[in-house]
Amino acid sequence: MTVKRENNFTGFKSEALTFLRELKRNNNKAWFNAHKDEYVEYLLEPLEALVADLGVYMLEGT
Repeated sequence: MTVKRENNFTGFKSEALTFLRELKRNNNKAWFNAHKDEYVEYLLEPLEALVADLGVYMLEGT
C-alpha cells in the first residue's frame, strides 16, 4: 500500500515554550481561557500536524 506523505509538521514555534512557561506560572482556568488562542496556534495545531504525519509514516510500514 502506498500512502502519500503530507509533511505538514514543521516544528514548534519558540512561542510554544513561552506559553508553557506562562502556563506553569498561571495554572488556572481563567488564565488558560484568556490565552486559549495561543494554545491552539502554538501547541494544538502543530501537535495535530505531527500526529497526522506520524500516522501516514506508520501506515507505510503495513
